[in-house]
Amino acid sequence: MESFNLIALILHSSWVVKCTLLVLLTCSLITWTLLFYKGKKYSRILKLDRTFLALYEKSSGLKEISENAQNYPFSPCFHLFSLGHKELQRLRSISATLNKTETIERALEKALAQSEEELRKGLSILATIASTAPFVGLLGTVWGIMDTFKLLGKAQESSSDMLSVVAPGIAEALVATAVGLFVAIPAVWFYNILLNKKQTVLEVAYNFKVDFLNLIERSFWAKGQGQIKE
Repeated sequence: MESFNLIALILHSSWVVKCTLLVLLTCSLITWTLLFYKGKKYSRILKLDRTFLALYEKSSGLKEISENAQNYPFSPCFHLFSLGHKELQRLRSISATLNKTETIERALEKALAQSEEELRKGLSILATIASTAPFVGLLGTVWGIMDTFKLLGKAQESSSDMLSVVAPGIAEALVATAVGLFVAIPAVWFYNILLNKKQTVLEVAYNFKVDFLNLIERSFWAKGQGQIKE
């Protein structure tokens, strides 16, 4: 019965309140879509990173890694490795001093920034929904109460009759605020969940960047001579 009354309130609300609820419903659909899409994407990336890192640990050289890791193009760790390896190949053709590893480090920083930008896509939408949904609902509430007061000003009945006139309008208006909160609260929650997942992916990539730089300095640069040993 309560469900029927709620639907009746929505159906009899003003067009502004209906539009507000439609916007909030759209925001809710976007929120849930982003949760499943980004959550699945982050989990898949972490799985690819772990698989690539296992291959990286077992391989005997960078050339072997490059040849066998082509199946992980969406792995941030592979993206770091690919750009770093290309930069290393360019440095091999010149007489480079040890501080030239800074060039490789800049290439890895660029790759890390690109990966972070890709991972961040969609999260700003979720943050916007979380912060604006309550105010969108409040807009519908304010408009609905304004309409109710207009009816109140025109009413000439007794106080009991006036209450029966304004009560439905106020209830319709408050529905918009309630829906706005129901949209915003999950959006905040999901944003924090996805943000933590994104940070986990970036931490894995950052740790690989450090390991890769250490490998280059240990294995491909002659200590004290500044020459590539490969």
